[in-house]
Amino acid sequence: MLRKIAFLVTFSLIATLVMPPLPPAQAEGFFTVKDRQDFLEQMQGKYISQSGRWMRFDDLGQVKGRVWGRPLLGNWEWKDGQLCKRIFHGTMDQGESCGIVRSSGATLYIVPDKGRGERERYSIKVD
Repeated sequence: MLRKIAFLVTFSLIATLVMPPLPPAQAEGFFTVKDRQDFLEQMQGKYISQSGRWMRFDDLGQVKGRVWGRPLLGNWEWKDGQLCKRIFHGTMDQGESCGIVRSSGATLYIVPDKGRGERERYSIKVD
């Protein structure tokens, strides 16, 4: 039994070193949203949600939603292949943030800093 465990641990370690891991978004069948039109098609009749927050993006460049029951408003635009949004929670300006958008149809990732930052994960919901 101990030999089997040692073999499995050694095999797992070697496999991990030999096979480079795929980024999670690539491994799960995600695609990069390329432009404003592609993003609007993805979000048509849908909104995104994440633990106590939801947002809807419209074709006029407005963001509407709620955070823990309080209003969320803002605007968005597409710049240099990234979604740039400026969000206000009540009167608090959260500032502008831009990121690459990756989608699977059910999950949406926004990855700031041209894909180098910590990704924000959202569920895509149908209205």
